[in-house]
Amino acid sequence: MPGVGALRGRVRRAALGEAIAAFRRLPVAADVVLYESFAGNGLLCNPEALYRRLRADDRYAHLRHVWVLDDPARHPSVMADLADDPRTSIVTRRSPAYFRALSTAGWLVNNATFPAEFGKRPGQVYVNTWHGTPLKRMGYDIPDGIPGARNVVRNLLQADVLLSASPYMTETLYASAYRLRNAYRGVVLEEGHPRMDRQRVGAEHVRALLAAHGTPITGERVALLAPTWRGASFQDPRDDSRALAAQVARLRERLGPGWTVLLKVHQAVARAARALPELRDALVEHDLPANVVLAGADVLVADYSSIVVDFLALDRPIVLHAPDRAQYDAERGRYAPLPGAPGPVLDTIDEVADVLAAVGTGGPLDPEVSHGSVRRAWRAHLCPYEDGRATERVVEAVWGGAREGRRLVDLSSDGRPRVLVYVGELKPNGMTTSARNLLGALDHARVDVTALYSHSADPEQAAMLATLDPRVRAVGRFGAINGSRATQAARHAVQRGGIPRRASAPPLAGMFRDEWQRCLGAATFDSVVDFIGYGAFMDLLLLQAPPRPDGSPPHRSVWLHNDMVADAHRDVDGRTPLRRRLEAVFTTYRFFDQLVSVSPALRDVNRERLAGYAPAGRFTSAQNVVDADGVRARAGDPTAWRPPAASGIRTFVAAGRLSSAKNFPRLVAAYAQVRGAFPDTRVVILGDGEGRAELTARIADLGLAEHVLLAGHQANPFAAMAAADCFLLSSDHEGQPMVILEALALGLPVVTTRFASVASALPAGQGLVVERSVAGMAEGMRAFLRGEVPAPTFDAEAYNRAAVAQFLRAIGLA
Repeated sequence: MPGVGALRGRVRRAALGEAIAAFRRLPVAADVVLYESFAGNGLLCNPEALYRRLRADDRYAHLRHVWVLDDPARHPSVMADLADDPRTSIVTRRSPAYFRALSTAGWLVNNATFPAEFGKRPGQVYVNTWHGTPLKRMGYDIPDGIPGARNVVRNLLQADVLLSASPYMTETLYASAYRLRNAYRGVVLEEGHPRMDRQRVGAEHVRALLAAHGTPITGERVALLAPTWRGASFQDPRDDSRALAAQVARLRERLGPGWTVLLKVHQAVARAARALPELRDALVEHDLPANVVLAGADVLVADYSSIVVDFLALDRPIVLHAPDRAQYDAERGRYAPLPGAPGPVLDTIDEVADVLAAVGTGGPLDPEVSHGSVRRAWRAHLCPYEDGRATERVVEAVWGGAREGRRLVDLSSDGRPRVLVYVGELKPNGMTTSARNLLGALDHARVDVTALYSHSADPEQAAMLATLDPRVRAVGRFGAINGSRATQAARHAVQRGGIPRRASAPPLAGMFRDEWQRCLGAATFDSVVDFIGYGAFMDLLLLQAPPRPDGSPPHRSVWLHNDMVADAHRDVDGRTPLRRRLEAVFTTYRFFDQLVSVSPALRDVNRERLAGYAPAGRFTSAQNVVDADGVRARAGDPTAWRPPAASGIRTFVAAGRLSSAKNFPRLVAAYAQVRGAFPDTRVVILGDGEGRAELTARIADLGLAEHVLLAGHQANPFAAMAAADCFLLSSDHEGQPMVILEALALGLPVVTTRFASVASALPAGQGLVVERSVAGMAEGMRAFLRGEVPAPTFDAEAYNRAAVAQFLRAIGLA
């Protein structure tokens, strides 16, 4: 039973979902602009610059403005600034008023991301301004960065306009780091950062503004420290505010009263820094626009932050204090826009003080002397359009519609066909292995591949994501589908009971089109593939994939990894837990172009048994791909588990989930018949599952506890398999079990039961097929021990070439 807190959480989520559904039925207000910056952390960055321009221009006097704040009480200066403007209102982030505005504003402006509930509606225009030109690695370029990129990618794919400061930013951030090339259907407006126009204000204005916020400039020169955040994630940054306070104190001590040392911390750690009294007269309040503060700085001391790029536009000295760069490169990584660095790269704060003291002296430590030419090259490369008029150009291009002569970049197509493959929750099982192997075997120079997965916090999923081919665009679906209680109830009814036979089209089309937009924006694909095939929800979603740019529908296919009817009727402790779920899936089949089994024999089985659900001509097959090189490499991992060495003992190995379909009790019973004649043998079973207790009891009853080892789930089973002599498969039904191909890749003789699709699951001329009985499995073991099951002659490369060709034909690309 869920606890009281969990129940309250469900009630709140349900109430919020109902409210959002109601808001999304309201008309879109074309004259309302919603602004959000750094998740409501103030009037900041590019959204602030655009807001002030629109508010000041009489041509846009008809517009009403809504600003998002995380907590209005934390932003008194913002509240005072907006108090007298009747055209501007404030909403608290994640409040009902926020979601109403997010659902109905005609214009949406954000420098980061809207939350998971957001799905852009027809009539809304989404302008994502981003918040800087990257020097540190972003998105998919970060080690294990796929889960962290999921909301950013979702937002960028929904945007109509992305702002960029330079060709470098367009290519590095949008096209590459977030893999938008060949997927993003909007336009990249490459006209500079509006926020950087603010850097042209005078020094006296900056001094007055800082003084008004409690941070006076007392020296003739100003050094601004602006480090980026460190830590495991943006949501969990490391609190290094005390170390920063010590750095400020040391610089003040070394430089003396002629210098003012200011500290501008990243948004992620601002709250921790504000809590330190020793930083009170040095810390620049986060409500102050960073670019205005930059205008008042003589020297910038930074590290990997994009604020370095902003300061380049001022053509003033830069010092890079980066003592942890080796660790940072290993954990996060940096880009190298050009050779060299725009300022000296230093390890200690005393070295920083020495360089600051040398600024303007013309000596060897003066950064103008040591790095001036490199800095100007970086400026030309990264800030080519920062002339103080970027805001004007963006406003006229976006709100004024004046795009003639503007720098517009189209990332929508590079000529490759686009394929979307749903790969499920990426659990450690055969289907996930099949999907991963397939995605790695495709020629990515000829096919653009997006892998849609259902995101979870499971560490096993993160580990599996890290093994995907890096050329794949992995997009995580997370959050809940939007809809009222009535439409959600209708959806659940379809997912449980299936699509009525009389229906000529998939139901709830609008709901699932909205969900496509929420997850994938305006992205279109030539082919969409449900590679998992065990849930009606994903099939209903894929059936609403939008038309291709030429107006034609995408090719749609769903994979059938097993005898699907047998799976539906599989008995687990007297129940058939998959029956209703799979029978609902079967009702979607008639709307797909191809129903793809993983072997010709399995295709024939499914075509016969599912004849009532789809025409016979739609059933086809494509065999699984095996990563033979990866299997062999992992088999040699010295850290992987292996069975204890046993001289003179021949080892049978089996692997798979301990479920009824795998029928491991049959294998154990067969071994009991064999062992008397062949005592120098043993069995190792790799895997875990609901049948473990029953199997353990069966082993004990047969007196085999010392000779049958239940090794449990092994993240790397291949070392144990490679240490064995023969692989056994005792299943009642299978599709094309990956483990057979993996055993063949390791050179293991294979003995398998005659499940329905075995004729094409086991490549021709390989292994021994026996009857699905205890006697049959026992005779197979004896045949191996007599030397009658030879080592395989398996050409994995040729096999995979054929498998990839079959896949491309099955999805309509060959």
